This record gives sequence, C-alpha cells and structure tokens, in this order.
Amino acid sequence: SIVRTTSRFNTFILFYKKNESDPRIIHQLHSHFTTSGLLLLHPKHNSDKLFLFSPLLRSYSLSESPLRAYFLYDQLQQLHFFSHHHQTQRLPPFGSFTYLFLLKATSNPQFPYLLLGIGIHGLTVKLGFGIQVHVQTALVGLYLSAGNMTDAAYKVFDEMPERNHVTWNVMITGLTNLGEFKKAHSFLENMPNRTVVSWTTLIDGYARVNKPKEAIVLFSRMVACDAIKPN
Repeated sequence: SIVRTTSRFNTFILFYKKNESDPRIIHQLHSHFTTSGLLLLHPKHNSDKLFLFSPLLRSYSLSESPLRAYFLYDQLQQLHFFSHHHQTQRLPPFGSFTYLFLLKATSNPQFPYLLLGIGIHGLTVKLGFGIQVHVQTALVGLYLSAGNMTDAAYKVFDEMPERNHVTWNVMITGLTNLGEFKKAHSFLENMPNRTVVSWTTLIDGYARVNKPKEAIVLFSRMVACDAIKPN
C-alpha cells in the first residue's frame, strides 16, 4: 500500500541520516530504492516527497562520483513523467535544494561536464530559483571552479539581490584557489561582517604559495582590525 511504501521510504531516509558519511551505504540505499520500487512516484501521493531524495543528491554531489547525482536526478525525472503521463506538467516539483546539489556536483573537481552545470543555471532561472541566495552562491562556486569563467562568476555575484557570508567566502576561496590574490584581497576588504573563515582562506592561500610575509601581515590585520579570535 501507499502508506506502507511511504513508511519504508521514511525508514530508509532515517537510516541514511545516520550513515550519510559512508558513500558505500549511500550507494546501496540508492540501489535498494531502485530494485524495491521505492523510487516509483505515485501521482497523487508521492510527488510531494521528491525533496526526500535531496540527501542522496547531496551525498553524490560531494562524493568521488558526482555524476551519480545527475543519474539520480534523471531517474527521478523519468519516473515522474511515467507516473504523470496523462498530465501536462513538464517538470517534477523539485525544490531549490535539488538544483543546489546538482550545481555542487558540477563544481566537484571530479566532475567532467561543465555544460551540465550551465544547463542547470538556465533551469534555475526558468523555475524561479535564480533569486535564491543559496542557489546563486552555488553558481558563483560553479563558475570559479571552471577556472576560465571568472567573468561569469562576477556577473552572478554582482546581480545577486542578496548575499550572505557564505557567498563572499565562496568568492574569496575560489579566487584564492585560482591564484588571484589581489582580487581575493579586494573582496575581503569589501566584505561586510568578515568571519574567521574569510581571513583564514586567504592566509592559507598565501602560505600555500610560499608567501609567509603576506600571510603574517594578513593574520595581524585580522586580529587588530576585526578583533577576530584565530581558530
């Protein structure tokens, strides 16, 4: 029955939350969802439970096989279309965090297909998620991870109606990883409510490229200017 199936599904989600750091178990859960029929989405009862698959998408996006996040997303889409073949609804009712995790998967160094992330960017705009700060922050990270698309990252950042400290830290981290220390420093200077992560990211970047003087100067400024206690 639907009630029994939903109960089993929720049981496995709870099991996932206790083992989310173990990619082997996560992959086994996905396989079980598929073979047991728990992925089948009843048109009236289970479509609103698509968000429950977000934990699996998140795990795959951060794993050594981030492409699996897209495989799961595609699988859920196909099952949704199959169970809604008599309706005109084109896209499953995924929440914004679904696309957040897909963007994170694309930003993963192990992910080989940047164009998929660009496609997701377009889809988030179409679905109205483009103005949400966590989605736009993931887009900034996506374009910075590409290495040669910093202009796109700047454009997304500049057009954001709202930014939080995570957004600023993603920009500083991305530019530091690209060796763009002057630009990263500029963002740090302009960042409101700087955190220890903001300062430490750039300090660590200088240390990694053998620039100890710059790292020490920045550390001293962190303590003196923002009165931040080092972690």
